[in-house]
Amino acid sequence: MQRAAHSGYKPLCFSKAINKPMLTKRHHQLRLDFCYKFKKLNFKNVMFTDSKIFNYTFQPHGKNTAAWCKEGERPVVHTVKHPLKVHVYAGISIYGATPLFEVQGTSGHDDIGKSVTAAAYQELLGNCMLPAFENIMTPHTNRPIFQQDGATCHTAKTTKAYLQAAGIEVLSPWPARSPDLSPIENAWADLQRKINRKSITTFADFRREL
Repeated sequence: MQRAAHSGYKPLCFSKAINKPMLTKRHHQLRLDFCYKFKKLNFKNVMFTDSKIFNYTFQPHGKNTAAWCKEGERPVVHTVKHPLKVHVYAGISIYGATPLFEVQGTSGHDDIGKSVTAAAYQELLGNCMLPAFENIMTPHTNRPIFQQDGATCHTAKTTKAYLQAAGIEVLSPWPARSPDLSPIENAWADLQRKINRKSITTFADFRREL
């Protein structure tokens, strides 16, 4: 390793591994098919939507866990097995972003631990997501397009019928295991970094910051 590091080729460094979805040949083909199908689409007309679960664990100094300590000792951060959670949906586009809408899975709700059902998703669409989508997109384009991934509640027959009846054009089919194709993943990561830098001491403050 030391010889390789000083051999004159690309320098080596010690890095933490990153998580990436494992893709089969079929996944690769579906991604290619998607790109070919929509290569001429004006993506300025698209709002990308997704859900995200933010976990809250009390840390009095945010994520900065470095501290002065005696030689041979290390600072300790206590964690909990089941942290409090906030589960939200949102959408982003070149013209703006929706608010964050809390859904099933948020701590304190009666349905904590349950996944979002098709009926609950359709209620979210009707009451929150679609009005925000139309308010943001329709002033700028006569062909607004709604993107969602392949979650079961999104692709249920009743949800497809609901969106069709509402006259919503959906960017479909969305290839499986392809979160990297959606720019909203970058927005989630940026929001997570901002939250991590804050010193938040209560779950109520955590929800307000989101």
